Amino acid sequence: MEKKLSNKREEVIKLLNKQKIRDVKELESYKLSECHPCSAGIDLGSKDMYLALNPIIAAELDISIVHRFETFTNDLLACKDLLVSCGIKTVAMESTSVYWTTIYFILEEAGIEVCLVNPKKFRMVPGRKTDIADCQWLQTLHLYGLLRGSFHPPQEISMLRSYMRERDSIIKERSTFVQRMQKSLVKMNLLLHNVIDDITGKTGMQIITAILSGERDPKRLASFRDPHCKKSEEEIAEALTGYYKEDQLYILKINYQSFCFFDKQLCDLDKQITKMLKRLPCKKETKEKRPDNGKSKSKGKNDIRTTENLEDTLYHILGTDLSTLPGIRANAILQIISEVGTDMSKFLPLIILHHTLDLYHITKLPADT
Repeated sequence: MEKKLSNKREEVIKLLNKQKIRDVKELESYKLSECHPCSAGIDLGSKDMYLALNPIIAAELDISIVHRFETFTNDLLACKDLLVSCGIKTVAMESTSVYWTTIYFILEEAGIEVCLVNPKKFRMVPGRKTDIADCQWLQTLHLYGLLRGSFHPPQEISMLRSYMRERDSIIKERSTFVQRMQKSLVKMNLLLHNVIDDITGKTGMQIITAILSGERDPKRLASFRDPHCKKSEEEIAEALTGYYKEDQLYILKINYQSFCFFDKQLCDLDKQITKMLKRLPCKKETKEKRPDNGKSKSKGKNDIRTTENLEDTLYHILGTDLSTLPGIRANAILQIISEVGTDMSKFLPLIILHHTLDLYHITKLPADT
């Protein structure tokens, strides 16, 4: 029986050699190699988490392969201590909701490399029915290098990302109260949005403040017109001849107060972002001036409000002036930095691939286009 198996083994090796896939001496070379022997897998939840160690390490230390911890801070620290005592150098875990953030930074500070796995990609793995099986699957796949970790920026960039995402949420929340104010004005037939582009601009806010203060004369309200407005004072007065209602005035008042509250929150957050930018390392000296390209880009109403020149600050951080690109403002540059960081070399292959595909598409266009 053993001779038959050995003869069959030799036949298989000969066939593989004839296919010229690669140099084959033994079938053992076709087995998966262990890329991360000192690895572990963590399955996270809202109340508890399961840790799976490499079975060989667990057998050598005479401890259990799977360990359960609660999600309290002391338990997370105990999990970190166990990993350090076992000599674990890398850990794979899913980026489940926001539960992974605390344990991620705890392990990162302990010098343990964390492979953050996208749950959508890991969901395709079969045989996952319990949390215990989940963490063991993570450890096994990571052991053989079959998991690709998601990008996570350094801590300072991560803080900037949190600020920028919160800023976007505040802007969206603030816009809902603008819509409610406009709705109340329309219900009183104050068609302010027909004569000015933005009711939250200088002219619009002065008119709304005057209405809430008790002013009803259309001409007096139209006198708050900014000289840059396209519509004349007479046209604005005609649009502000309304039919006032007590309930809509009250709704306008509370929505105006809510808008002012979120606008103040946005100003405070902009100050915090400005302080955060000063902490980032600079690639250019602060004394070096940004090249003057002769182009002045207008600022949008949702741009960061700061007394400093944001373009100059970003130029010193990045070492190059991205504002010279058409259609790119300082806010867009800051949004890119908050998501991918200042070192974009990790995304260079994707940029080259995208550029290559664009060139390929251009060369495939018909000659008459």
